[in-house]
Amino acid sequence: MLRVLFLLALFMPLFAEKIEFLETRYIEALNEKTVRAGEIEFETDKTSIRYLPPYERKITLENNTIITQTKDLTVKKSTEEEQNTVYMFVIFKALFENDETKLGKFFKITKGKTDVVLTPLSTSMPISKIIYSHDIKKIEIFSWDDSRIVIDVVKKR
Repeated sequence: MLRVLFLLALFMPLFAEKIEFLETRYIEALNEKTVRAGEIEFETDKTSIRYLPPYERKITLENNTIITQTKDLTVKKSTEEEQNTVYMFVIFKALFENDETKLGKFFKITKGKTDVVLTPLSTSMPISKIIYSHDIKKIEIFSWDDSRIVIDVVKKR
């Protein structure tokens, strides 16, 4: 039995899902656009987003803590302090796992022929809507100030 537990612990990282993406942020107020490459990894008890250079940064949700790491600094905050970040992690995980039950707790779900539109059930959410393709190759996140984030999935592993 001990050997089985050891083998499970050893191979657990192999069961993690990793998604490579390009993120384009459009900031309406500044009429500015930035593009970042990154990857998001879903493990059993944690989720991480890692941005590649030159925007090198890693954000992890684990054990009710948000950990933000850069080359020179690590900051830990409780999930209560970082509600918007927690929402985004929960939404990403539900999207990529196609968990409509979890999405339905936060959004009204409207399915079209090619896209799905998520409209927040509460105006306290930091976003006004999310549109994504049925195959989850593209996700558009709109904020209340007309800024938006477009995530193009490059590869799933």
